[in-house]
This record gives sequence, structure tokens and C-alpha cells, in this order.
Amino acid sequence: MRNLKIAWIVARREMRGGMRGLAVFLACLAIGVAAIAAVGSVQGAIDAALRRDAAVLLGGDAAIENANRPLPAAELAGLLPQGARLSEAVRTNVMVASAAAEPDGGRHVVAALKAVDGAYPLFGAVELAPAMRLQDALENGGAVAEQALLTRLGVAVGDRLQLGEREIELRAVLVREPDVMAGRLEIAPRLIVAQDALAASAVLQPGALAHHLYRIALPDGTDPAAWVEALHEGNPESSWRARSRAEVQPRIARLTDRLATFLSLAGLTSLLVGGLGVGLAVRGYVESRIATIATLKSLGAGSRQVLAIYLVQILLLAAVGIAAGLVAGALLPFAIDGLLAGLLPIRLDHALYPGPLLLAAGAGFLTAFVFALWPLSIAREISPAALFRDEVAPERRLPRPSALAAIGGGLALLALLAVLGVPQKVIGMWFVGAAVAASLLLALLARLVIGLLHRLGRHGPLPIRLAAGNLRRPGSSAASVLVALGAGLAVLTMVGLLQGVLERELEQGLPDRAPSVVFIDIQPDQWQRFGALVEETEGAQIAQSAPLLRARVVRIAGVPVDEAAVAEHVRWTVRRDRGLTYAAATPPDTELVAGRWWPEDYAGEPLVSVEEEVARGYGVGVGDTLAFNLLGRVIEARIASIRREIDWSRGRLGFVFILSPGVIDKAPHTMIAAVEAAPGVELPLTEAVARALPNVTPISIGEVVARLGEAIGTIGLAVRIVAAVTLATGALVLAGAVNVSRQRQLYQTVLLKVLGARRADLLRLFLAEYASLGAGAALLGLVIGGIGAWLVVWLVLDLDWHLAPLPAIAVAAGALLVTLASGALATWRLLRAPAGLLLRRP
Repeated sequence: MRNLKIAWIVARREMRGGMRGLAVFLACLAIGVAAIAAVGSVQGAIDAALRRDAAVLLGGDAAIENANRPLPAAELAGLLPQGARLSEAVRTNVMVASAAAEPDGGRHVVAALKAVDGAYPLFGAVELAPAMRLQDALENGGAVAEQALLTRLGVAVGDRLQLGEREIELRAVLVREPDVMAGRLEIAPRLIVAQDALAASAVLQPGALAHHLYRIALPDGTDPAAWVEALHEGNPESSWRARSRAEVQPRIARLTDRLATFLSLAGLTSLLVGGLGVGLAVRGYVESRIATIATLKSLGAGSRQVLAIYLVQILLLAAVGIAAGLVAGALLPFAIDGLLAGLLPIRLDHALYPGPLLLAAGAGFLTAFVFALWPLSIAREISPAALFRDEVAPERRLPRPSALAAIGGGLALLALLAVLGVPQKVIGMWFVGAAVAASLLLALLARLVIGLLHRLGRHGPLPIRLAAGNLRRPGSSAASVLVALGAGLAVLTMVGLLQGVLERELEQGLPDRAPSVVFIDIQPDQWQRFGALVEETEGAQIAQSAPLLRARVVRIAGVPVDEAAVAEHVRWTVRRDRGLTYAAATPPDTELVAGRWWPEDYAGEPLVSVEEEVARGYGVGVGDTLAFNLLGRVIEARIASIRREIDWSRGRLGFVFILSPGVIDKAPHTMIAAVEAAPGVELPLTEAVARALPNVTPISIGEVVARLGEAIGTIGLAVRIVAAVTLATGALVLAGAVNVSRQRQLYQTVLLKVLGARRADLLRLFLAEYASLGAGAALLGLVIGGIGAWLVVWLVLDLDWHLAPLPAIAVAAGALLVTLASGALATWRLLRAPAGLLLRRP
């Protein structure tokens, strides 16, 4: 205790003289801590909002969804408990047009239609502009729509729209609706009408793709989760699926948790990169206190006391930086609340969430401790004479084993925080492994790059030779700078190259392979008329067509689907109903990997051909059975063949399940057609089909590609921001390295001036050194980022590799700009220092 008291007294008195040189220390900690705290605070607000508004997001305490057909009234009544309130709705895609005076009736646009009853909404409220009750807006053929639909049609509130055989009046703009989780993700502007308007429009034909939704307000005291579980247990092979409000949070969390995990780990990466800056700042601070440390030791201070004195100072200063980061991280969600409101379907009530703040503070203190302990423990073990010699002849040393063990323990705790502090634990574990591997690889490559630069520089002019020697001089921080800058540049390179590959695929590859437009909900008796319309349109032809039905997998090899062991990567095939088809002959470009196709005149028991990846995920093979609930009837089919995995990148129609004809073809179904159209032909074709067959819905592949491009651009921007934060931290590490080497560079400047060097010579020397650092960091970033992007394209995306030169050029130019700017600033300060003052120092 006495030693700690003495350490505190000495540390406090020395801190009164200032902590010059530790601004980088504060900035590195504050940035990383702020990032972790901000992400955790936003995630905390999302979780709280989901718990509060789960029933509003779902539209009820529970919801039942059935595909293609409404549930019979008797069946529905048997499912509901006594005293429950019910609201019914239908979701489908439709074509709408402005009911203009023009001969063609105006342009047709696809809309995501929701037809509701008078009880809607059970929870929450629909926001309209101008403000009014939804039921008032929908009565007598009224409608409300998103602003995007008005813009596409060129209409305004008060205008009339054509919906199939019915005219509807647009009464208000839809601002917000409560039950955003009750339906599926829409790719078209939303339109809400009353159910009688939908019935009068005649757009919902038998077999058309539609979802019938039943939102339920359960009686007080009923547990929604238990009620839904009992409902499934009593109806294991039903065509419908039920969800409770308790499932809303996990469903949204699948997206938000992954995003929060990524951003949290990105913040931790920034903090770890900043740890190099922490270490350099502490090293520079310790070197500026060499005379003080040597004096303390000469007066009898022990090594532990010296370590305690400076560790107390560093941790106190770390507390300041961490506090600044926590304040910034806690306030940032408030500052970006408007952006978050546009991205999320819920209103966030921001508050202080202790958990994320404690996690960020813990990570900050561990980072400060781990990276500061190395230079402090080295200074602890040096004798006073060696400390005095270090001012002119620094030696390379390692901490004692006990210090190394403490550093290792701190890193292990940081790894534990990385795993436990993120929602997706598995991703956290992968991050730890990747961080260790990347750190070792970066450190190794940094050494190799320094050696390469040194070898190349030995044969150049004098400034180049001196610059190359400076990179390998004792006490050089070149390796730390290369690792820090290289990490940020590698992420930027990887993101840029990946976005280049994806954009090329969307702009050139996919449009070359995919059809121009896909038409759905074509009735079998409309097929000839549809074919004639395509044939009459010059430059258009049907590339693919198939019958389409919706069914739900209810048994896998005789086991109810809720009890079957389904692999996570194919679980999407059993979460809700899926589209399937039937075919007598083997479809073109089909490759069987097991079993055989049924004869074209086959008329036996139902058979099914399954895609290879799904069969593997189900754990089934040829001879096993799959049961489907098709329009309320369970059909069990034996697996006759397994097909090669579908290449979705071709942009063609593909079906996971293809059944044999004989039973399924007699069920109500529709046709789907993929049409290739020459430039300028798609719009006239869709307009002609909309006028002749108003129930048929087109899906423009060009619009889908454009939306994908927007999504990729948004994701790319978000990742670039994260990478830019990491790169900014790397720049702080560079600033720390400049500060550490400033004293030695000052000695070198004075000596060269005494030997006759001019300012121009010194400028060339130091700029060559910083240019070498920038080139080395760019080389590291390009190599590691390029390898990472190639692996993702090859192993994950399965696309053709395409090297985009612009991201590589931008990364190299950015690295040189950052390092040269830092070098120019440091050199200017050095050149202004008078040699006389330094030479007169004792």
C-alpha cells in the first residue's frame, strides 16, 4: 500500500507538468470506444423497441398466414379462442394505372397491394397525409398509397386509379403502417384498399400468388407463444403457419444482430489498430521521461515503483479518453435518429444502456493496459546508465516473462469480450481467429516490405539510402505504421474490389443471362392469349415458362418438419410456403446426380425431384419421401432424383422441387413466364399485357437489378465508412510514430545541417522516408485486400474474378497522400528547429 501511495503522489505531481505527446493516445482510445458504445446503444434501443412494439409490428398478439386461398370460416373459427378479436387482410402484387382520359388509360405500375377489413389495425395506427382515419379513406372505393407509387404514376391525392375492373380514388398518402412484419418484404410501392374493392377488381384469380393474413388479439391472460405452440402441435400438417408476437424480435434480430455484430467487431478492430497508436504514444512519452526515470532509479526507486508511477498515469489518462469515447458513443444515436427512423420499421426511444457502455469501457481499458504495458515494462528493467544511453543509442529489448504473461492475459480477455460482447457468438469466434491470423500475417509482411524497401533503397541516391536506413534503425516504428495503415487499406481495397465485381455482374453479367421481365399469375386459360401478345410484340419472345403452385413442406422422410433436423442454410425452404412446379419431361439444362427422371407418360404415385443442396440439408436421398400441404391437401411424394445445385447467378427460372404430373397438375395453379425483350420493347409489352390481362403481374428484372445495385451501394458505403474509421486510426498511429521519432529525427537533422546539408536535401530525405512508408502500406493493403476479395468471389459468391483498377489506384494514392501529408508537416517542424539550441543542450 505504501508503494502505491508513493506511486500515486509522484504520478500526480508529474502529471501537473503536462502529458505532452499523448494526444494520439487519447484519440485512438476515444474513437474505438465511441464506435463500440454507439453500436451497442443503438442495438439496445432496437431491442427495447421490439419488446415494446412486438404486437404492433406483427399486427396482433398472434397472426396466421395461408398462401393462395382464404381459410374456410369454420376452420378459422375452430382455431380461435373464445373472446379473441380478428382482423383479416390479403397481400398480393397487382398492376395499377392512372384512370386518365388518354386512350391507353395511362401508364401501368406494379404495386404491393394490401386489402384490409374494418377491424384493421388491431394494434397501432396508420399514419396518412393528410391526416384522417384509414376507414374513412377506404370507404366507397377509396385507397391510400406510398408516395413512390404516386410519383411513378404521375398522380396526386384525389386522382382515380384503375385496379383491374374497378376504379379506386386515391384519398391520402401512406406515411406509416403498423404491421410491417405481418407480410413479406415488398419490392414495389405499397397500396391499401378495402377488401370489397379487391373483390370487385377481379385481379385475384384462382391460384394467384396471394397471402391471406389473420391478425388476432387474444383474450387477456392468454400467453401468445404458448397458444401458437399448442396450435402447431394440434395441426402439424396444416397449410397455414402461425406466429406470435414473441417471434417478432428474433425475426428482426436475424438482421440487426448480424449488423450489430459486424459494426461492433469493426469498432473493436479500430480499437485494436488504435492500440498500436497507444503503444507508440506511451513509448514516446516514456522516452521523453528517460531522464526522470533514470533519476528516480538513481535515488533508489525500485522497478515496481517506476512501473506503478507510469502505469497510474497512463490508466488515468486512459480513463479520460474512454470517458470521452463513452460520451460520444452514447450521444451519437441521438444525432443520427433521423437516419435510423428511415431504415427501421420501429420508433427508437434512445436512452443510456449500461451494458454496451461497460463493454466499450472494458475494451478500452484492456487495450490501454495491453499496449501500454509493453513499453512500460521495458523501461522498468533498464538500469539508470542504460536509460541515459538510450537517448542516443536505443537498444531492442523484450519485457520480462511475467509482463509478457500479463499482456497475453489482457489479449485473452479482449478476445473473450469480442465473443461475449456481440449478438452472433460464432461470428465473434471467427473474428478472433481471423484477427490473430491477420495480425501475424500483417506483421510478417510488414517486416518483409521493410526489408524489400531497404534493399531497393541501398542503391539509390543519398536521400533514398538514408531514408531506407531510417526504416530499419533501432527503435523504428515503421513496422507498426505499416501494420496499422495496411489494415485499413486492406479493408478499403477488399470492399472496392468486391463492389467492382458485383457491379460488373449486375450491369453486364446478369442482364446478359437473365430475361428482361417475368410475368406471374397467368391463368391456364389465359396462356394462349398471353403467348399471342408476346408474339405480336416485335423483339420479344418467351424464354422459359412453367406451371407454378405454392405449397408448404410438412414432413421430411416421415418426420414432421418442426421436428426434423434441417440444416440452417436451407431452413428458408420450410419457414413458409414455397413455389414448386411439375414437369413430364426432363427440363433443359438439368443434370441428375442421383436417381432418374420419370417417364413422360408416368401415371403412378407422386414423385419429386429435389435440388442437391436442399436434399443434403434435409438429410434425404432417392427413395425417401417429402410431404407437401397443397391448398389444404397433404401430398406425399417419393424422391425419384436429385438434381445438380441451381445456379441462381444465371438469372433463370429455377425450382427446388419439381413434381411428376398426374395429381398436382389438377390443382388450381397459374403459369409463370420469363420473357426476353429487346431494348425499348419491355414497356410496350407490359402495357399491352396489363390492358388485356389485368390480373397478370410483371416483374421487371431491370428494376430488381437496380434495387440490388442500390442495396450493394448502400452496404458498400457503410463498409467504407467503417474502413475509413480504421484507416483514420491508422493515420493516428502514423502521427504517434512521427511523435516518437521526432527527437531522433531532430538530432539527425542537426547533424546533417552541421555536415552541410541544405533544407532541400533534408526535405527530400524525410519525404522519401514517408513516401516509402506510404508505398509499403499501399502494397500491404493491395496484396491482403486483393487476396481477401478473390477468396470471397471464388468461395462465397462463385462469380468470375474481375480486377477493378480504380479501387487499387485510389488506395495507393490515398496511402501516399496520408503519409506524405504527415511527413510534410513533421518535416516542416523539424526544419524550423534551430540547431544552436540543440547543440547547447547539456
